[in-house]
Amino acid sequence: MKKHIVYAASKLARGLSASLLSFILFSWIFSEVPANSYLGIWSGAMLILYLGFLSLHNVEMLLKAGTGGAFISFGYIAARMTSGCTVQDAFCHMSFTRKALCASIGIEYAILIFLCIIYAIAKRRKSEKKNPDDEMFPERQDDLDRLEQYLSAADVVGKV
Repeated sequence: MKKHIVYAASKLARGLSASLLSFILFSWIFSEVPANSYLGIWSGAMLILYLGFLSLHNVEMLLKAGTGGAFISFGYIAARMTSGCTVQDAFCHMSFTRKALCASIGIEYAILIFLCIIYAIAKRRKSEKKNPDDEMFPERQDDLDRLEQYLSAADVVGKV
């Protein structure tokens, strides 16, 4: 149990450090990046990742990239909020382009969640143990037959 808590805390710490780094970058270095440009780059990067890694074997990679992108976006949003942009400015005065980009990002994350659910189901089914009666090696079947013959021939087990 303690391992899981430490693992989750380390993942959260990585995410928060990515948010802090993106906050610093978007506050001072890339302070003039418009929201539509940021959303377009983010949507394009996620689309490229989907096209490159769209397989059930690569869902963990997509999940890492998706959570990393979400933490970087938290840093971008925090940088915009500290520079004077309000929530009302961000959502009430949206152009069609921004709505389309937000919708595409939402769809990409919905697909990611769906793939994660399918991956978890496939992983659980793969790890389920099969019924031991379904598959038995021929040598073990011979041993079982000999044991049944011995037990049926002897009245008491251990007495000859």
